[in-house]
Amino acid sequence: MKTTRPLLIFAILILQLACAPRPGELKPLPRHPFPRWVEKLEPGKSDIASVRARFGEPDLVQSTVMGGLVWRYRFAEVQWPDADPDRPVVGANGKVVPRTNTKLEDVGESIAGFGRWLDWLMFYPPKQPRPVSPRWLPATIHDLELDFDLEGRLVRLRYAPEPGRAPIPRRS
Repeated sequence: MKTTRPLLIFAILILQLACAPRPGELKPLPRHPFPRWVEKLEPGKSDIASVRARFGEPDLVQSTVMGGLVWRYRFAEVQWPDADPDRPVVGANGKVVPRTNTKLEDVGESIAGFGRWLDWLMFYPPKQPRPVSPRWLPATIHDLELDFDLEGRLVRLRYAPEPGRAPIPRRS
């Protein structure tokens, strides 16, 4: 009886270690709820305030001939490669957490900082920072167009997700 208890504890520990996530494994990013939000829109019932609360400010607002409004949204849902160093890290609460630098990146930033200081010291005017060109990754582009009447109620919506590419800023 006494010898089975340590064996049982040992077996449980082995199972827990076998099921634990590996340090290098990345969990897939959760899907963005944009398509589910669109499903909840109902012509005749949804109004401008509820749409603004759900989707935020529109990308484009136009007035119609009859006095209504047309709101357009365009959202790119990026498909990130698993080993991408710029891939966002999502916390347990669903918020994006900034990625911490590795020790090598910290050393590289220190050396680059010294080089910028040396450049400032020796040359006038110092070298001006240039914007980093974005890179393009595959994405699902969500296009949403909403027509509102004079009272601000939703009259019609057009939603079209399509495959495309999205610009991703590179880390400087």
